[in-house]
Formats: sequence, C-alpha cells, structure tokens
Amino acid sequence: MHEPPAARLPLFSFVRPHAPRIALGVLAGLGASACYFAAPLVIRFAVAAVEAAMSGAAARDVVLDALWGASGLLVAFALARALFNYYARWWAIGASRSIERDLRNALFARLTTLPPAY
Repeated sequence: MHEPPAARLPLFSFVRPHAPRIALGVLAGLGASACYFAAPLVIRFAVAAVEAAMSGAAARDVVLDALWGASGLLVAFALARALFNYYARWWAIGASRSIERDLRNALFARLTTLPPAY
C-alpha cells in the first residue's frame, strides 16, 4: 500500500507555515555555537602573544595591545552568543506555540463537526 507523503506526515501541514521561524531559530543556534567555539581560538591567540613576550620575540606594548584586543573579542563573542541564544529560543518557542495553537484549533474544529452523541 502506497500512501501519499502528506498522509504519512499529517503534522507537516501544521509545521510548514512556521518553517521560516524554525529555520531562523536553527540559524541563530548555529551562530551561538560558532561564538562558543570561537572563544578558545581567541584564548589561544592571547596565550601565544604572552609566550612571544616571555621569549623576547615581541615588545611589551604589542603584547598588551594583543591582550586587550583578545579580551574585547571574548566579551564581543559572549554578547553575540547571548543574543543568538535569546533569538534562537524566541523563534523556536514562538513557532512551537503557534504550531500547538493550530493543532488545538484543528482538533476543536473537528470535534465540533461530530454528532452530539459522540
């Protein structure tokens, strides 16, 4: 028995109208992950700058500038990650609540068409 794809996935018709918000939530989640994984790279850069200063390969003021830049980048990545997490949750939870509302309304509409003896 071959069923059409829509019959196999009846809930997809409720999810489809909210796909852009779900996609935005996923993209924001990926942005948060990118910020999370960028922080160790910045720390590695700062440690390399300190090692260069200790070996005498770099001047002290150059190392201080590198450390200030690295700390600024860490703060920027932390703020960006917080914003990405906020919007990822906002879009995902908003979409899920809308889908839930649509399902509840469809169920109610179906129940109102049934005979009273049901």
